Amino acid sequence: MRITKLEFENLNSLKGKWSIDFNHPDYAKNHDIFVIHGPTGSGKTTLLDAITLALYGRTPRLGAVNKGESGNEIMTRGTGFCRACVTYSCQKGTFISEFEQKRAGMKASGNLQKASYRIRKVDENSDLGDLFSSADNFTLSGTGSKLGEETQKIIQLDYEQFCRSIMLAQGEFSAFLESDERARAEILEKLTGTERYREIGNKIAQKFSEIKKNFQLTKKQKEEIESLILTDEEEKAAKKSESEISKSLYQSEKKFLGLEKELALFDELVSIREELESISEKLAESEKNLLQAQEKAGLAKKSLSDEEENLEKEQLLWKKVRELDVKISSQKEKFSESKKRKEDAENVLSESEKKIAFLTEKISEFEKNLAEIEEYISANENDAKIVEAAAKIAALKSAFMQSKDFESSFKRQKSSSEAELLKTDSEKQKAQDELKEIDGKIKSFVSQDAIFIAKILQSQLKAGEPCPVCGSVYHSNCEKVSEKEILDAEHALAVSQESSNLTKKREKILSDINSFSAKIESLQSKIATVQENLSHQEENSRKILSEINETLSTWEKSASEDSLEDVLSELRTRFSAWKKKSELQKNLSSDRSVKIAEKNALMENLASQKETAEKSSSDFESENKLLKSLIEERNRLFGEKSVDSAEKEKNKIISALKIEFEEAGKIQAQAKEDKAALMANKSQMEELLSKKKEELDEIQEGRAEKKEIGRNEILADRDRLLAEKNDFNEKLLEIKTRLATNEQNKERGKKLLLEYENLQTEYGTWDQMNKWAGIREGAELSAFVQSLAFNSLLKIANKNLFGITGRYKLVQKSPASMDFEISDIYFENPRPVINLSGGEKFLVSLSFALAISEFASKNVRVDSLFLDEGFGTLSGELLTEAINALKNLQKDGKMLGIITHVQSVIDEIEQKIEVKPMSMGHSVLIGSGVSFAS
Repeated sequence: MRITKLEFENLNSLKGKWSIDFNHPDYAKNHDIFVIHGPTGSGKTTLLDAITLALYGRTPRLGAVNKGESGNEIMTRGTGFCRACVTYSCQKGTFISEFEQKRAGMKASGNLQKASYRIRKVDENSDLGDLFSSADNFTLSGTGSKLGEETQKIIQLDYEQFCRSIMLAQGEFSAFLESDERARAEILEKLTGTERYREIGNKIAQKFSEIKKNFQLTKKQKEEIESLILTDEEEKAAKKSESEISKSLYQSEKKFLGLEKELALFDELVSIREELESISEKLAESEKNLLQAQEKAGLAKKSLSDEEENLEKEQLLWKKVRELDVKISSQKEKFSESKKRKEDAENVLSESEKKIAFLTEKISEFEKNLAEIEEYISANENDAKIVEAAAKIAALKSAFMQSKDFESSFKRQKSSSEAELLKTDSEKQKAQDELKEIDGKIKSFVSQDAIFIAKILQSQLKAGEPCPVCGSVYHSNCEKVSEKEILDAEHALAVSQESSNLTKKREKILSDINSFSAKIESLQSKIATVQENLSHQEENSRKILSEINETLSTWEKSASEDSLEDVLSELRTRFSAWKKKSELQKNLSSDRSVKIAEKNALMENLASQKETAEKSSSDFESENKLLKSLIEERNRLFGEKSVDSAEKEKNKIISALKIEFEEAGKIQAQAKEDKAALMANKSQMEELLSKKKEELDEIQEGRAEKKEIGRNEILADRDRLLAEKNDFNEKLLEIKTRLATNEQNKERGKKLLLEYENLQTEYGTWDQMNKWAGIREGAELSAFVQSLAFNSLLKIANKNLFGITGRYKLVQKSPASMDFEISDIYFENPRPVINLSGGEKFLVSLSFALAISEFASKNVRVDSLFLDEGFGTLSGELLTEAINALKNLQKDGKMLGIITHVQSVIDEIEQKIEVKPMSMGHSVLIGSGVSFAS
């Protein structure tokens, strides 16, 4: 796994949007090793927090980001949103993993919302397996704690394994060193891909458990079946009993059937006699029904004849009424048409009168509004000139504002020059004070060594050349003094040097004073010029403002610099109102003319509409009178009743009477048939009674006792034989069931015996497999396999450790162990890990980290390592060797980031990212590939 880019926003002290591009050329140029440095507490470890937050939604220092009511512990205080995003590549491709959380309304005081995540695949040709739902869906997203699970599927490391093998954070650097054997095995399983051995061991145990269970179950079933199988003697006795009971059952069945037949004859005779009595009763009832049916048929026939005779009379009346209905219907149509004509004419007349009244009122309203508008336009005739005046004022305003800008510029120049003049004057005064101080030192220096200095000057005087003190070319006896008379040459040299230094300083200060004086003079001249320009511009501004106010006087307005825009706005509003009034005047005048023309047209048509309304009213009255006379004639003949309904009702009565007559005939015929059938049935039953009596007599005459017995005695014999027969059947069924079950048990026993023998062989094989896989030299199969991997890891770690120290080696305690000791060339026996010093622990942990990076490349590719602190326990040669070992990682193309505040480590590594504290507890990042957005 290699991290190529880190982006985050509002994490701890790093406020704002930050981005670090690890593909920046400077990282490759420095072999992809870099140091993240800054003071303690500046936010260095926040970069590691951002990486684990983007991948797993948690950080090494906090564990859980959100803690109850205290909210998000990593979000920068005073912000309402935080985010972390990592771009990385691994065996499954290139991905962007993102974590974010916000508060309600993105406000710092808002309630904390649920965190969300998104994992996006960058390269579409990656082998994703079942990570994504389809080739078109390359994004995973959600809320809650699922981010870590999805990341583990992609990079094959859970959070703890990631921190121990890639992100060696504070407190986690020596985690692999201090882990127990099982924890080390779990890390190596993921890194080496040997977790399949744990699965193999589990599957062997599961398979053995399953086979053992089946074997024990089959054994138990075999023993149970064997205990149920009959012996040969038991089976022979059961078959003999079966034969004897079958014979006895046959005899009982035969006797039972005879008694059943005799009982059936007794019951049939009783039933036949009862049936004959019932038939006699039905014959009497049938005679009665036949007489009633004949009487009802006669009555129905008479009623039908009466109704048919009455129908002919009513049909004549119905004809007259139908003729009147036709006339009434026609007259109603004429009446409706005349009524509609009358209503239409009245509506047209009413609408015209209403419209004329409305137009009269509207014309009056227009004339009133026009009078008001004309009065306003007359009173505000100067407002028509506002556009021209506003253009002029706008031009003057532009000139005024330009003049004010010049004023501001000159004021700033003046202020700046005055400040510089004040500063220069202060510097000149300071130089003059320094000159006084130098003069004092020269005076003191001369007074202290006056004689000595004089002798030196005397020794240097030459005839004809002026004295450097008095300027005289005549030196009298001074020329006679020789350098030999100056006894202390060193003193002379010191005096000479001091004199030269004081003189040079004095000359430098005098030069500075002259420069300050010239600058002061220049600044004073500049200030005077600027003041002159400023006065000119102020006068110009006053003139322009006066001209603006002269233009505004037409509307009795005046403006100042501050109120100019307000006055212009007021004029624009006033012109807009005047313009609207003018346009409204034109529109109202036009609308009034239209309404007057419309009113005149309506008045011309009003007389014609009144005449039409009167004629339609007269026609309506005539049609109404004729309709009423027809309706009165119809009501006199037949009232308001419907002829069709009366005819339909009459036909319905006649149809009902016809049906009633037909039904009565059918009932009469059915009564005759019922009587004939009962007579025939009675004859048959009498014949059957005689036949059954003969059969019963024949059976009783053939009885061995030669005596006649009653039905109750036969019933008792039948019940006794039934109980005997049931007893035989139960015994026979029990024996048959026992023999059949025995046969089944024998077949089942043969199959179980064969199954038991096969399982016994398989059980022995898997028992041995389970013993071998489950326990070997005191370790589980997975632990044993990992111990072999651990041995290889120790060899790689020793290469790094001994290369750094030239002294220590790691020794596995036993061949199948995940524990180790430290071999030191200065001691005879290995030492336990607990006895290591802080520096020794760091070197061993570093060696393991480097070994894991190299060892894991076959399964979980580790191309990025981050070390957080840990160098504080190293110094001198050990520190240099440790850093050189880290630099050797770059030979394999790995990227290494070291977080530290140790200056010696920072100085050793050229590529740096600085975390620099600023105000308000915030920090900034400085380095290659770093970018920021507020």
